[in-house]
Amino acid sequence: MMSTYVRGVSVFISAEAKNLWNRMNEVIDELPQTVSCRESDPDAWFPDEDRPMASDYTQVKKLCRACPIQTMCLEYAITNQEQHGLWGGLTARERINLVRTKKRHQKQA
Repeated sequence: MMSTYVRGVSVFISAEAKNLWNRMNEVIDELPQTVSCRESDPDAWFPDEDRPMASDYTQVKKLCRACPIQTMCLEYAITNQEQHGLWGGLTARERINLVRTKKRHQKQA
């Protein structure tokens, strides 16, 4: 059985995911500026899944592209298999496609 680590109402699926989360937050704390996702409406990053996602994510994707921890955030989301929301500038579907593409390229190498 896989160990889980609780983060508020969410769960880390591994110690690696928990460590990435902690490292990401340490970096955020050391930044001279705040990151957009911490100061905006959470619903912007986790829109209603019944509505078209492209229109819901357009503005927050712009904020992600300018974020100094975008890569770390994406790494965390992939490692923790986040199934909802925008993390590291990618939607859940985009993250799944990225992982599949990486796996295909690794098999070809």
